[in-house]
Amino acid sequence: MASPTFTGNLVSPATGYGLLRRRAVEMQQAATALIEQIDLMESVVPAVGFPEATIENVARDVARIFGLPLGEIRLRAKFRRCVDARWTAYFFCLFLTKQSGVQIARVLGRNTHGAIYYGIRSLIDVYKIDPEFATRHRAIQAELCSIYGFVPGDETIDGGPISNFVRIQ
Repeated sequence: MASPTFTGNLVSPATGYGLLRRRAVEMQQAATALIEQIDLMESVVPAVGFPEATIENVARDVARIFGLPLGEIRLRAKFRRCVDARWTAYFFCLFLTKQSGVQIARVLGRNTHGAIYYGIRSLIDVYKIDPEFATRHRAIQAELCSIYGFVPGDETIDGGPISNFVRIQ
């Protein structure tokens, strides 16, 4: 019985599988290089002299600024001060740590990332309509940026809070 002959990009058994194996190795090396680049891009390198901006650290500092224990940010309390602190923690955890909503939800005791993004959208809506809230948010932003060594980026066009931060080198 004759062995089948492959056409196109495949190699016939007569020529061996060396070319196929070489391509597989090249693809594996390219995948490894891509994963390393992604890890490098996603890593947040702490600036010299500043603490690392982790979800836990940012949430703890937001709770301290609001005068609440960290546990109240993790609870589902509906008191205005707890809700404001929770939304603010979600916002700064997302934009200062560059972690995903799922990771923030796990650390802050939420079931899904949907609660995180709902809180951020709600914070942005309140920010746009309540000047007192916006002023307080900017003061918290200035304090957190000074703690973790960030500089706020440009103002947003739609009047929302600044969400791009640049690390001080």
